Amino acid sequence: MSDSLPSSAAPETEKSRSPLPVAVLLIAGGVVMVIAIFAVQLLGILYAILFPPLPPVPDAVTSIRHTNLSYGVDEWLYTLDDDACAVFLFYQPLSDDCPLLPAACQNISPAQPLLPRTHIAQCSGSQYFSLFAMRWSVNIAAGETDGTKTIFSLSREVFWGGQIPPTMDEIINDIENP
Repeated sequence: MSDSLPSSAAPETEKSRSPLPVAVLLIAGGVVMVIAIFAVQLLGILYAILFPPLPPVPDAVTSIRHTNLSYGVDEWLYTLDDDACAVFLFYQPLSDDCPLLPAACQNISPAQPLLPRTHIAQCSGSQYFSLFAMRWSVNIAAGETDGTKTIFSLSREVFWGGQIPPTMDEIINDIENP
């Protein structure tokens, strides 16, 4: 008697299963996908905060000094065994503004070397990355009498708000030319 089960008991357990676990699994999968999408974007932002990009620098430079004024605000001093006009040509296409001093590089590779510490150009550029922005500026000069061909200072400022504020020259230009 006790060994036999009623035949109606087995179908009742199969009928008692509800679609609720399947729905919970689908909702949980959707939540995981949404979290994964946001996590990937968040990782890009965190990477940009921890490792902001450096401004452009020509190959084969020698670093003389690096000063970190604040997080994302840096200044570098470099030398390079290349002509100052070649450094100008490197920065010119990368810059928003890169005026060359008159007669500094008449033929872009002057026949005679420039006088030591002759200022060649001041170039500046900007770059957007992730949710942030960066402005950089470079001052290019002929080198010293010790054989250094080019010396240049490079500065950058990262704007963590994402917008690059206007420079003083841009403000003055807007006032003078409304």
